[in-house]
Amino acid sequence: MNEEMKVCPLCAEDIPVAAEVCSYCGARFIINRKGYCRSCHNMRDADETGLCVVCGEPLQDYQLESRLIDQEKPEISSSPIQLKPTDAGAYSLQVLPIKGENVYYRFSAVFVDILIIALIVGCVIFSFASLTQGLDFSDQSALMSIFSGTILLSVPLIWFLYFFIFEGAFGTTPGKALHRLKVIKKDDGRLNWGQAAIRSLFSLVETNPIGAIVILATAKNQRIGDLVAGTLVVNKEKVFQAEMLPPNLTLTFHDHRTIKMKKLEGGIIERFMGYKVLKLVGISNENIPIQTKIQGHYFRLEFDMLCLNLQERFNLVFRKKVNIWRVVMFSFSMVLSLLIIVGTIGIALENLNMDRKPLSLSNDSQENQPSLALSATPIPSQTSIPTPTQRPTATAIPLPIEANFDTLAEFDDGQLVVFVGRLAMMSSTICDYQCGLLLENPSNTAQRIILFVVTGDKPNQMKPLSDNYTKGDIQILLDDGSYAYVGYRLQVTGRKCTTTEGNPCISSIQKIEFYKIP
Repeated sequence: MNEEMKVCPLCAEDIPVAAEVCSYCGARFIINRKGYCRSCHNMRDADETGLCVVCGEPLQDYQLESRLIDQEKPEISSSPIQLKPTDAGAYSLQVLPIKGENVYYRFSAVFVDILIIALIVGCVIFSFASLTQGLDFSDQSALMSIFSGTILLSVPLIWFLYFFIFEGAFGTTPGKALHRLKVIKKDDGRLNWGQAAIRSLFSLVETNPIGAIVILATAKNQRIGDLVAGTLVVNKEKVFQAEMLPPNLTLTFHDHRTIKMKKLEGGIIERFMGYKVLKLVGISNENIPIQTKIQGHYFRLEFDMLCLNLQERFNLVFRKKVNIWRVVMFSFSMVLSLLIIVGTIGIALENLNMDRKPLSLSNDSQENQPSLALSATPIPSQTSIPTPTQRPTATAIPLPIEANFDTLAEFDDGQLVVFVGRLAMMSSTICDYQCGLLLENPSNTAQRIILFVVTGDKPNQMKPLSDNYTKGDIQILLDDGSYAYVGYRLQVTGRKCTTTEGNPCISSIQKIEFYKIP
Protein backbone atom coordinates (compact mmCIF):
# COMPACT_ATOMS: atom_id res chain seq x y z
CA MET A 1 0.00 0.00 0.00
CA ASN A 2 1.23 3.51 -0.74
CA GLU A 3 2.63 5.43 2.29
CA GLU A 4 0.24 8.29 1.48
CA MET A 5 -2.75 5.95 1.92
CA LYS A 6 -4.29 4.43 5.05
CA VAL A 7 -6.78 1.64 5.69
CA CYS A 8 -10.11 2.62 7.23
CA PRO A 9 -10.57 0.41 10.32
CA LEU A 10 -14.36 0.22 9.75
CA CYS A 11 -14.67 -0.62 6.06
CA ALA A 12 -11.08 -1.75 5.27
CA GLU A 13 -10.91 0.54 2.23
CA ASP A 14 -7.78 2.45 1.21
CA ILE A 15 -8.20 6.21 1.65
CA PRO A 16 -5.71 9.14 1.66
CA VAL A 17 -3.80 9.47 4.94
CA ALA A 18 -4.84 13.14 5.20
CA ALA A 19 -8.55 12.32 4.78
CA GLU A 20 -10.68 13.48 7.68
CA VAL A 21 -13.77 11.51 6.54
CA CYS A 22 -13.84 8.08 4.88
CA SER A 23 -15.59 8.50 1.52
CA TYR A 24 -16.91 4.91 1.71
CA CYS A 25 -18.30 4.47 5.23
CA GLY A 26 -18.29 8.02 6.67
CA ALA A 27 -15.87 7.25 9.50
CA ARG A 28 -14.29 10.41 10.89
CA PHE A 29 -10.63 10.94 11.76
CA ILE A 30 -8.58 13.53 13.63
CA ILE A 31 -5.51 14.45 11.60
CA ASN A 32 -2.52 15.64 13.62
CA ARG A 33 0.43 17.13 11.80
CA LYS A 34 3.58 16.86 13.90
CA GLY A 35 7.33 17.30 13.63
CA TYR A 36 10.42 18.19 15.64
CA CYS A 37 10.89 21.91 16.32
CA ARG A 38 14.50 23.04 16.70
CA SER A 39 13.46 26.19 18.57
CA CYS A 40 11.16 24.46 21.08
CA HIS A 41 13.37 21.32 21.27
CA ASN A 42 10.27 19.13 21.30
CA MET A 43 7.71 17.44 19.08
CA ARG A 44 5.14 20.10 18.11
CA ASP A 45 1.94 20.27 16.11
CA ALA A 46 2.22 21.87 12.68
CA ASP A 47 -0.09 24.11 10.76
CA GLU A 48 -1.11 23.42 7.17
CA THR A 49 2.16 24.90 5.86
CA GLY A 50 4.35 22.68 8.06
CA LEU A 51 5.35 25.40 10.56
CA CYS A 52 5.37 25.07 14.36
CA VAL A 53 2.12 26.39 15.86
CA VAL A 54 4.02 27.77 18.89
CA CYS A 55 7.04 29.58 17.45
CA GLY A 56 6.41 29.51 13.69
CA GLU A 57 9.67 27.74 12.80
CA PRO A 58 9.83 24.97 10.15
CA LEU A 59 9.53 21.46 11.58
CA GLN A 60 11.77 18.50 10.91
CA ASP A 61 10.64 14.87 10.46
CA TYR A 62 7.22 16.13 9.46
CA GLN A 63 4.55 13.42 9.66
CA LEU A 64 0.78 12.95 9.72
CA GLU A 65 -1.06 11.04 12.44
CA SER A 66 -4.63 9.85 11.84
CA ARG A 67 -6.91 8.78 14.70
CA LEU A 68 -10.45 7.40 14.43
CA ILE A 69 -13.00 9.37 16.47
CA ASP A 70 -16.20 7.55 15.53
CA GLN A 71 -16.58 4.18 17.30
CA GLU A 72 -19.99 3.17 15.92
CA LYS A 73 -19.88 1.59 12.48
CA PRO A 74 -22.36 3.28 10.14
CA GLU A 75 -23.90 1.81 7.05
CA ILE A 76 -21.43 1.16 4.26
CA SER A 77 -22.23 2.81 0.97
CA SER A 78 -20.76 1.88 -2.38
CA SER A 79 -20.56 5.52 -3.46
CA PRO A 80 -18.70 8.39 -1.81
CA ILE A 81 -20.78 10.51 0.59
CA GLN A 82 -20.74 14.24 1.32
CA LEU A 83 -18.00 15.33 3.73
CA LYS A 84 -19.15 16.49 7.18
CA PRO A 85 -17.57 18.99 9.58
CA THR A 86 -14.87 17.31 11.63
CA ASP A 87 -12.85 17.96 14.76
CA ALA A 88 -9.73 18.69 12.76
CA GLY A 89 -9.14 21.85 14.83
CA ALA A 90 -8.65 19.82 18.00
CA TYR A 91 -5.26 20.31 19.64
CA SER A 92 -3.81 18.64 22.70
CA LEU A 93 -0.96 20.38 24.53
CA GLN A 94 0.97 18.52 27.22
CA VAL A 95 2.17 21.22 29.58
CA LEU A 96 3.95 19.44 32.44
CA PRO A 97 4.40 15.69 33.00
CA ILE A 98 2.93 14.41 36.25
CA LYS A 99 5.61 13.96 38.91
CA GLY A 100 6.03 14.61 42.62
CA GLU A 101 6.60 18.09 44.02
CA ASN A 102 10.10 19.18 44.98
CA VAL A 103 11.69 19.14 48.43
CA TYR A 104 11.13 22.82 49.26
CA TYR A 105 7.34 22.81 49.10
CA ARG A 106 7.00 19.38 50.72
CA PHE A 107 9.17 20.17 53.73
CA SER A 108 7.58 23.60 54.06
CA ALA A 109 4.19 21.84 54.26
CA VAL A 110 5.55 19.34 56.81
CA PHE A 111 6.79 22.24 58.95
CA VAL A 112 3.22 23.57 59.19
CA ASP A 113 1.96 20.07 60.05
CA ILE A 114 4.63 19.74 62.78
CA LEU A 115 3.40 22.97 64.39
CA ILE A 116 -0.15 21.60 64.46
CA ILE A 117 1.05 18.26 65.89
CA ALA A 118 3.05 20.13 68.56
CA LEU A 119 -0.12 22.00 69.51
CA ILE A 120 -2.03 18.71 69.83
CA VAL A 121 0.77 17.18 71.93
CA GLY A 122 0.71 20.27 74.16
CA CYS A 123 -3.02 19.78 74.73
CA VAL A 124 -2.37 16.13 75.68
CA ILE A 125 0.31 17.18 78.18
CA PHE A 126 -1.98 19.80 79.69
CA SER A 127 -4.78 17.25 80.00
CA PHE A 128 -2.42 14.75 81.68
CA ALA A 129 -1.25 17.40 84.13
CA SER A 130 -4.84 18.34 84.97
CA LEU A 131 -5.81 14.71 85.62
CA THR A 132 -2.84 14.00 87.88
CA GLN A 133 -3.05 17.25 89.81
CA GLY A 134 -5.39 15.92 92.52
CA LEU A 135 -3.65 12.56 92.91
CA ASP A 136 -1.24 11.85 95.79
CA PHE A 137 2.08 10.55 94.54
CA SER A 138 4.46 9.87 97.40
CA ASP A 139 7.23 9.01 94.92
CA GLN A 140 7.83 11.85 92.47
CA SER A 141 10.03 9.61 90.32
CA ALA A 142 7.03 7.39 89.60
CA LEU A 143 5.06 10.45 88.44
CA MET A 144 7.91 11.53 86.13
CA SER A 145 8.17 8.01 84.69
CA ILE A 146 4.44 7.98 83.91
CA PHE A 147 4.69 11.47 82.40
CA SER A 148 7.71 10.59 80.23
CA GLY A 149 6.08 7.35 79.07
CA THR A 150 2.93 9.23 78.11
CA ILE A 151 4.96 11.69 76.00
CA LEU A 152 6.99 8.95 74.29
CA LEU A 153 3.84 7.03 73.38
CA SER A 154 1.61 9.97 72.46
CA VAL A 155 3.97 11.77 70.05
CA PRO A 156 4.42 8.90 67.47
CA LEU A 157 0.76 7.87 67.92
CA ILE A 158 -0.51 11.40 67.29
CA TRP A 159 1.91 11.77 64.36
CA PHE A 160 0.66 8.55 62.73
CA LEU A 161 -3.03 9.29 63.31
CA TYR A 162 -2.67 12.87 62.07
CA PHE A 163 -1.26 11.92 58.65
CA PHE A 164 -3.29 8.70 58.39
CA ILE A 165 -6.68 10.37 59.00
CA PHE A 166 -6.11 13.51 56.93
CA GLU A 167 -4.48 11.80 53.95
CA GLY A 168 -6.83 8.82 54.01
CA ALA A 169 -9.97 10.98 54.17
CA PHE A 170 -8.98 14.05 52.15
CA GLY A 171 -5.77 13.12 50.34
CA THR A 172 -4.01 16.06 51.98
CA THR A 173 -3.12 17.63 55.34
CA PRO A 174 -3.55 21.24 56.50
CA GLY A 175 0.11 21.92 55.71
CA LYS A 176 -0.14 20.36 52.25
CA ALA A 177 -3.44 22.12 51.54
CA LEU A 178 -1.81 25.46 52.41
CA HIS A 179 0.87 24.74 49.81
CA ARG A 180 -1.67 23.32 47.28
CA LEU A 181 -0.26 19.80 47.55
CA LYS A 182 -2.21 16.55 47.33
CA VAL A 183 -1.34 12.84 47.61
CA ILE A 184 -2.53 10.68 44.69
CA LYS A 185 -1.95 7.19 43.35
CA LYS A 186 0.94 6.92 40.95
CA ASP A 187 -1.24 5.18 38.37
CA ASP A 188 -4.15 7.65 38.62
CA GLY A 189 -6.85 7.94 41.23
CA ARG A 190 -7.30 8.72 44.88
CA LEU A 191 -5.14 6.89 47.43
CA ASN A 192 -6.80 4.37 49.74
CA TRP A 193 -6.54 3.88 53.50
CA GLY A 194 -3.86 1.21 53.16
CA GLN A 195 -1.59 3.54 51.17
CA ALA A 196 -2.23 6.31 53.70
CA ALA A 197 -1.19 3.95 56.53
CA ILE A 198 2.05 3.01 54.73
CA ARG A 199 2.94 6.64 54.10
CA SER A 200 2.18 7.59 57.73
CA LEU A 201 4.37 4.80 59.11
CA PHE A 202 7.35 5.68 56.93
CA SER A 203 6.94 9.40 57.69
CA LEU A 204 7.95 8.67 61.30
CA VAL A 205 11.51 7.96 60.14
CA GLU A 206 11.65 9.96 56.88
CA THR A 207 10.95 13.51 58.02
CA ASN A 208 14.65 14.36 58.05
CA PRO A 209 17.51 14.98 55.58
CA ILE A 210 17.43 11.30 54.57
CA GLY A 211 13.91 11.75 53.19
CA ALA A 212 15.02 14.88 51.32
CA ILE A 213 17.94 13.01 49.74
CA VAL A 214 15.64 10.19 48.60
CA ILE A 215 13.22 12.71 47.07
CA LEU A 216 16.03 14.40 45.16
CA ALA A 217 17.44 11.06 43.98
CA THR A 218 14.22 9.59 42.54
CA ALA A 219 12.92 10.44 39.09
CA LYS A 220 9.41 11.38 40.26
CA ASN A 221 10.43 13.02 43.57
CA GLN A 222 9.23 10.16 45.78
CA ARG A 223 10.39 9.27 49.27
CA ILE A 224 10.57 5.68 50.47
CA GLY A 225 6.97 5.75 51.74
CA ASP A 226 5.80 6.90 48.30
CA LEU A 227 7.79 4.18 46.54
CA VAL A 228 6.35 1.44 48.77
CA ALA A 229 2.77 2.76 48.68
CA GLY A 230 2.87 3.71 44.98
CA THR A 231 1.90 7.35 45.54
CA LEU A 232 2.92 10.84 44.45
CA VAL A 233 2.70 14.20 46.21
CA VAL A 234 1.68 16.59 43.42
CA ASN A 235 0.69 20.23 43.12
CA LYS A 236 -3.00 20.29 42.31
CA GLU A 237 -2.75 23.62 40.44
CA LYS A 238 -0.20 22.41 37.92
CA VAL A 239 -1.67 21.63 34.49
CA PHE A 240 -0.82 18.28 32.91
CA GLN A 241 -2.68 18.64 29.62
CA ALA A 242 -4.86 21.17 27.81
CA GLU A 243 -7.22 19.91 25.10
CA MET A 244 -8.34 22.78 22.89
CA LEU A 245 -11.19 22.54 20.41
CA PRO A 246 -12.42 26.15 20.20
CA PRO A 247 -14.61 27.22 21.84
CA ASN A 248 -14.29 24.08 24.04
CA LEU A 249 -11.45 23.74 26.54
CA THR A 250 -10.56 20.80 28.80
CA LEU A 251 -7.84 21.16 31.45
CA THR A 252 -6.38 18.15 33.26
CA PHE A 253 -4.41 18.92 36.43
CA HIS A 254 -1.73 16.89 38.21
CA ASP A 255 -4.23 15.58 40.77
CA HIS A 256 -6.28 14.21 37.82
CA ARG A 257 -9.00 16.84 38.22
CA THR A 258 -10.62 17.76 34.92
CA ILE A 259 -12.26 21.10 34.22
CA LYS A 260 -14.35 21.28 31.06
CA MET A 261 -15.55 24.52 29.51
CA LYS A 262 -18.09 24.53 26.75
CA LYS A 263 -16.88 28.00 25.92
CA LEU A 264 -13.76 29.88 27.01
CA GLU A 265 -14.73 33.54 27.23
CA GLY A 266 -11.56 35.23 28.48
CA GLY A 267 -8.73 35.34 30.96
CA ILE A 268 -6.66 37.60 33.20
CA ILE A 269 -2.94 37.23 33.96
CA GLU A 270 -2.15 38.59 37.41
CA ARG A 271 1.52 39.06 38.12
CA PHE A 272 3.80 40.33 40.84
CA MET A 273 7.56 39.87 40.56
CA GLY A 274 8.06 36.15 39.67
CA TYR A 275 4.52 35.18 40.75
CA LYS A 276 1.94 34.71 37.98
CA VAL A 277 -1.68 33.54 38.04
CA LEU A 278 -3.90 32.87 35.03
CA LYS A 279 -7.62 33.22 35.76
CA LEU A 280 -9.83 31.70 33.08
CA VAL A 281 -13.54 32.50 32.73
CA GLY A 282 -15.94 30.36 30.75
CA ILE A 283 -19.21 28.44 30.55
CA SER A 284 -19.48 24.84 31.77
CA ASN A 285 -21.32 22.06 29.93
CA GLU A 286 -24.26 22.74 32.26
CA ASN A 287 -24.35 26.40 31.07
CA ILE A 288 -23.04 27.62 34.43
CA PRO A 289 -20.38 30.38 34.56
CA ILE A 290 -17.16 28.94 35.99
CA GLN A 291 -13.70 30.24 36.85
CA THR A 292 -10.40 28.43 37.38
CA LYS A 293 -6.91 29.51 38.44
CA ILE A 294 -3.57 28.27 37.14
CA GLN A 295 -0.54 29.19 39.20
CA GLY A 296 2.38 30.21 37.01
CA HIS A 297 5.29 30.62 39.42
CA TYR A 298 5.78 26.84 39.59
CA PHE A 299 6.53 26.53 35.84
CA ARG A 300 7.49 29.66 33.93
CA LEU A 301 8.26 28.76 30.33
CA GLU A 302 5.47 26.16 30.22
CA PHE A 303 3.06 28.68 31.71
CA ASP A 304 3.92 31.25 29.03
CA MET A 305 3.53 28.60 26.32
CA LEU A 306 0.08 27.63 27.63
CA CYS A 307 -1.05 31.28 27.71
CA LEU A 308 0.24 31.83 24.18
CA ASN A 309 -1.57 28.77 22.80
CA LEU A 310 -4.85 29.67 24.51
CA GLN A 311 -4.77 33.20 23.13
CA GLU A 312 -3.86 32.12 19.60
CA ARG A 313 -6.29 29.21 19.28
CA PHE A 314 -9.26 30.92 20.94
CA ASN A 315 -8.53 34.30 19.36
CA LEU A 316 -8.40 35.99 22.77
CA VAL A 317 -6.20 38.60 24.42
CA PHE A 318 -5.65 38.01 28.13
CA ARG A 319 -5.66 41.21 30.14
CA LYS A 320 -2.60 41.69 32.37
CA LYS A 321 -2.70 43.40 35.72
CA VAL A 322 -0.65 43.63 38.89
CA ASN A 323 -1.77 41.55 41.86
CA ILE A 324 -2.65 44.41 44.24
CA TRP A 325 -3.10 42.43 47.44
CA ARG A 326 0.28 40.78 47.00
CA VAL A 327 1.86 44.21 46.53
CA VAL A 328 0.17 45.38 49.74
CA MET A 329 1.26 42.28 51.67
CA PHE A 330 4.82 42.55 50.33
CA SER A 331 5.03 46.24 51.25
CA PHE A 332 3.61 45.56 54.72
CA SER A 333 6.09 42.73 55.33
CA MET A 334 9.00 44.90 54.14
CA VAL A 335 7.98 47.79 56.43
CA LEU A 336 7.47 45.40 59.35
CA SER A 337 10.87 43.77 58.74
CA LEU A 338 12.53 47.20 58.54
CA LEU A 339 10.93 48.26 61.83
CA ILE A 340 12.09 45.04 63.53
CA ILE A 341 15.65 45.51 62.24
CA VAL A 342 15.78 49.18 63.29
CA GLY A 343 14.31 48.35 66.71
CA THR A 344 16.80 45.51 67.25
CA ILE A 345 19.74 47.75 66.32
CA GLY A 346 18.44 50.52 68.63
CA ILE A 347 18.11 48.15 71.60
CA ALA A 348 21.58 46.75 70.96
CA LEU A 349 23.14 50.23 70.82
CA GLU A 350 21.34 51.29 74.01
CA ASN A 351 22.62 48.24 75.89
CA LEU A 352 26.13 48.89 74.56
CA ASN A 353 26.05 52.50 75.82
CA MET A 354 24.84 51.38 79.25
CA ASP A 355 27.73 48.91 79.50
CA ARG A 356 30.24 51.66 78.66
CA LYS A 357 28.84 54.31 81.12
CA PRO A 358 31.39 54.89 84.02
CA LEU A 359 30.24 54.29 87.61
CA SER A 360 30.24 57.40 89.93
CA LEU A 361 31.81 57.14 93.39
CA SER A 362 29.61 57.65 96.45
CA ASN A 363 30.13 60.50 98.93
CA ASP A 364 31.66 58.20 101.57
CA SER A 365 34.14 56.77 99.16
CA GLN A 366 35.09 60.25 98.04
CA GLU A 367 35.75 61.38 101.63
CA ASN A 368 37.98 58.39 102.31
CA GLN A 369 40.14 59.04 99.28
CA PRO A 370 43.54 60.61 100.10
CA SER A 371 44.04 64.17 98.87
CA LEU A 372 46.42 64.63 95.96
CA ALA A 373 49.47 66.91 96.29
CA LEU A 374 48.98 70.20 94.48
CA SER A 375 52.69 70.65 94.01
CA ALA A 376 52.90 68.09 91.27
CA THR A 377 54.16 69.40 87.97
CA PRO A 378 51.34 69.65 85.51
CA ILE A 379 51.68 67.72 82.26
CA PRO A 380 51.01 69.89 79.26
CA SER A 381 48.17 68.66 77.13
CA GLN A 382 48.79 67.78 73.51
CA THR A 383 46.19 68.56 70.88
CA SER A 384 46.24 66.18 67.93
CA ILE A 385 45.92 67.65 64.45
CA PRO A 386 43.08 65.93 62.59
CA THR A 387 44.11 64.14 59.42
CA PRO A 388 41.97 65.00 56.41
CA THR A 389 39.67 62.14 55.36
CA GLN A 390 40.66 60.44 52.13
CA ARG A 391 37.74 60.08 49.73
CA PRO A 392 37.77 57.90 46.62
CA THR A 393 37.30 59.58 43.28
CA ALA A 394 33.96 58.67 41.70
CA THR A 395 34.39 57.19 38.24
CA ALA A 396 31.42 56.95 35.91
CA ILE A 397 30.76 53.40 34.70
CA PRO A 398 29.73 53.35 31.03
CA LEU A 399 26.37 51.76 30.33
CA PRO A 400 26.04 49.05 27.67
CA ILE A 401 24.75 50.13 24.26
CA GLU A 402 22.17 48.14 22.32
CA ALA A 403 23.56 46.59 19.14
CA ASN A 404 22.23 44.32 16.42
CA PHE A 405 23.55 42.33 13.49
CA ASP A 406 23.67 45.43 11.28
CA THR A 407 25.28 47.88 13.73
CA LEU A 408 27.71 45.69 15.73
CA ALA A 409 30.61 46.25 13.32
CA GLU A 410 30.31 50.05 13.78
CA PHE A 411 31.34 49.93 17.47
CA ASP A 412 34.93 50.07 18.69
CA ASP A 413 36.52 46.96 20.16
CA GLY A 414 35.99 46.83 23.92
CA GLN A 415 32.64 48.66 23.77
CA LEU A 416 30.11 47.13 26.18
CA VAL A 417 27.01 46.15 24.17
CA VAL A 418 23.68 44.38 24.65
CA PHE A 419 23.00 41.95 21.82
CA VAL A 420 20.03 39.69 20.98
CA GLY A 421 20.32 36.60 18.80
CA ARG A 422 19.33 32.97 18.45
CA LEU A 423 21.81 30.24 19.40
CA ALA A 424 22.62 28.26 16.24
CA MET A 425 24.32 24.95 15.48
CA MET A 426 27.86 25.21 14.09
CA SER A 427 29.76 22.65 12.05
CA SER A 428 32.94 22.94 14.11
CA THR A 429 34.51 25.02 16.89
CA ILE A 430 37.59 25.22 19.10
CA CYS A 431 37.19 24.90 22.88
CA ASP A 432 40.08 25.49 25.27
CA TYR A 433 39.49 28.13 27.93
CA GLN A 434 36.98 29.76 25.59
CA CYS A 435 34.45 28.26 23.22
CA GLY A 436 33.17 29.94 20.07
CA LEU A 437 29.41 29.63 19.49
CA LEU A 438 27.13 31.04 16.79
CA LEU A 439 24.35 33.58 17.21
CA GLU A 440 22.09 34.04 14.19
CA ASN A 441 19.50 36.63 13.22
CA PRO A 442 16.03 34.97 13.60
CA SER A 443 14.67 37.06 10.72
CA ASN A 444 17.71 36.50 8.49
CA THR A 445 19.61 33.32 9.30
CA ALA A 446 22.41 34.33 6.91
CA GLN A 447 23.54 36.98 9.42
CA ARG A 448 25.68 35.34 12.10
CA ILE A 449 28.27 36.39 14.67
CA ILE A 450 30.56 34.45 17.00
CA LEU A 451 29.93 34.48 20.76
CA PHE A 452 32.92 33.54 22.93
CA VAL A 453 31.99 31.99 26.30
CA VAL A 454 34.46 30.81 28.93
CA THR A 455 34.31 27.09 29.56
CA GLY A 456 34.18 25.71 33.09
CA ASP A 457 31.73 25.49 35.97
CA LYS A 458 31.43 29.23 36.67
CA PRO A 459 28.14 31.13 36.07
CA ASN A 460 27.29 32.13 32.48
CA GLN A 461 29.72 29.48 31.17
CA MET A 462 29.48 26.04 29.58
CA LYS A 463 31.36 22.75 29.66
CA PRO A 464 34.03 22.15 26.98
CA LEU A 465 32.78 20.38 23.85
CA SER A 466 34.31 17.13 22.67
CA ASP A 467 35.48 16.60 19.10
CA ASN A 468 32.35 14.63 18.16
CA TYR A 469 29.86 16.89 19.92
CA THR A 470 26.14 16.92 19.09
CA LYS A 471 23.48 19.61 19.23
CA GLY A 472 22.36 18.46 22.67
CA ASP A 473 25.86 19.04 24.10
CA ILE A 474 25.62 22.80 23.56
CA GLN A 475 24.22 23.99 26.91
CA ILE A 476 24.81 27.52 28.24
CA LEU A 477 24.09 28.25 31.91
CA LEU A 478 21.98 31.43 32.17
CA ASP A 479 21.92 33.92 35.03
CA ASP A 480 18.67 32.52 36.43
CA GLY A 481 20.17 29.01 36.74
CA SER A 482 18.41 27.51 33.69
CA TYR A 483 20.10 26.25 30.52
CA ALA A 484 19.86 27.54 26.96
CA TYR A 485 20.05 25.17 24.00
CA VAL A 486 20.31 25.52 20.23
CA GLY A 487 17.30 27.50 18.99
CA TYR A 488 16.90 29.64 22.15
CA ARG A 489 16.85 33.42 21.84
CA LEU A 490 19.42 35.02 24.14
CA GLN A 491 20.15 38.55 25.34
CA VAL A 492 23.91 38.87 25.84
CA THR A 493 25.82 41.67 27.60
CA GLY A 494 29.50 41.65 26.63
CA ARG A 495 32.25 43.52 24.85
CA LYS A 496 32.55 43.89 21.09
CA CYS A 497 35.63 42.29 19.57
CA THR A 498 36.97 41.35 16.13
CA THR A 499 38.09 37.91 14.94
CA THR A 500 41.33 37.26 13.07
CA GLU A 501 39.29 37.22 9.85
CA GLY A 502 38.01 40.75 10.62
CA ASN A 503 34.46 39.75 11.54
CA PRO A 504 32.70 41.34 14.56
CA CYS A 505 32.22 39.13 17.60
CA ILE A 506 31.30 39.34 21.32
CA SER A 507 33.50 38.24 24.23
CA SER A 508 34.04 39.04 27.95
CA ILE A 509 30.45 38.01 28.67
CA GLN A 510 28.95 39.71 31.74
CA LYS A 511 25.36 38.51 31.51
CA ILE A 512 23.37 35.95 29.49
CA GLU A 513 19.59 35.92 29.77
CA PHE A 514 16.64 34.27 28.05
CA TYR A 515 15.12 36.84 25.68
CA LYS A 516 11.36 37.08 25.82
CA ILE A 517 9.66 38.47 22.73
CA PRO A 518 7.74 41.62 23.81
